[in-house]
Amino acid sequence: MNGEFVKSASGKTFPCINPTNEETICQVEEAGPADVDKAVAAARAAFAKGSEWRTMPSSGRRDLMLKLATLIERDAALLSELETLDNGKPLASDRQTYGSWADIHLVVQCLRYCKSYLCIFFLSQRGINRQTDFLYIK
Repeated sequence: MNGEFVKSASGKTFPCINPTNEETICQVEEAGPADVDKAVAAARAAFAKGSEWRTMPSSGRRDLMLKLATLIERDAALLSELETLDNGKPLASDRQTYGSWADIHLVVQCLRYCKSYLCIFFLSQRGINRQTDFLYIK
């Protein structure tokens, strides 16, 4: 929450189990009602009038989405292996064909696709109609 990893209010955790061999991968914080309330309050504050996110230009949001996509892409092999441990989807011998790798790849593609809508929103806020106006964006 608020860009930080936080412990659950109750202190409870639960095991994340590898479905292929039923070994515990790690312990995960178990959220309860107090944790949900805290997360909702943090999300509302993030979108409140005058907040950093709310006042950030759409180009700044776009840049953050592209940075996240680039970081996920950079660590795709590691993330694919972690996802395979967590959900049991297979990894091909080339580590790049299906299963968890495909999921990670699709996340990157989704982030890059959605950033284009931020550009469209940015233009529409400035009275530029992408259907009728010509605009070169570098």
